Amino acid sequence: FRDALNFMDSTIVLITSLEIFVLQPFSVSMGNISFLRVLRLAKFARTLRIVRTMSVFSKFRILLSTVAYSMGSFFWSMVLLFLLMLMAAIFLCQVLHDFVIDKEADFATRTWVNDRFGSGNKALYTLFEITFSGGWPTYISTLVTEVNPFYAVFVFFYVTLVVFGMIRIISALFLSETLQQA
Repeated sequence: FRDALNFMDSTIVLITSLEIFVLQPFSVSMGNISFLRVLRLAKFARTLRIVRTMSVFSKFRILLSTVAYSMGSFFWSMVLLFLLMLMAAIFLCQVLHDFVIDKEADFATRTWVNDRFGSGNKALYTLFEITFSGGWPTYISTLVTEVNPFYAVFVFFYVTLVVFGMIRIISALFLSETLQQA
């Protein structure tokens, strides 16, 4: 009991044991004391100090410091990608609106386009999948073949500039920061 954290840990174990083994069989409730268990994480945090002292964890420390060092670049990269996806989503949503309300177009294709590009949220989610999943041919082939072949021009510029270009630049930025940190 020399250390305050050991005393706190012992108190939490004692209170929890009292609640489970003594009060619970008699249907007496102390309220919700599960929040006290969170305090035990402080004791776990102390054990992480061993990572700083042992040489076995040197590569792990470098990895953690590199991740921490890259958080600023990661945040701004995600903001830039979000803005590019948002602009493309708004463009596609506006341009495809006329096709969705066109009664002469195929109903199944109109429904497909509406499900993926019918609102700003749907279009943004579809562009998120196009950008990060690599499945852009699945979404774009229907637009090009069944809606209008000129969407291939938009797709060419979006995939070239955002999916390939921006992602490669961001990867190079992270690689550069990793090499600087290491």
